[in-house]
Amino acid sequence: MEATVDVSFTTNETAILRRALLSGGGIGILPTYYFSEGLRRGELVPLLRDYPLETLGIHAVFLSRQHQPLALRLLVDFLAEKFGGGGTGVGSGPQGLPFGALRKSEQARMESARKRALGH
Repeated sequence: MEATVDVSFTTNETAILRRALLSGGGIGILPTYYFSEGLRRGELVPLLRDYPLETLGIHAVFLSRQHQPLALRLLVDFLAEKFGGGGTGVGSGPQGLPFGALRKSEQARMESARKRALGH
């Protein structure tokens, strides 16, 4: 399917695009974790479901796990847990939660680890 669209606003910044979409600014493509709450609340409507987009991966690149700073290790572990890990691409959120949703216990655990890593 191809279509020509007259565009009055473009951006490659996801936060700006999300804000524009939630304000009724048109159509756009965002990662699932950016718009799952808007869909759940009925603020956004999915379009063209019969035309799936290419799945993109999230990659964490670092030299070695040996002598890795705690903050980096926590970030990599968090991303692997949150987005599926294992180098196989993006998965769903933990235990069926939508992207962007963290249980209170996970938030507290990550905040505590972050403070320890920063020496607070």
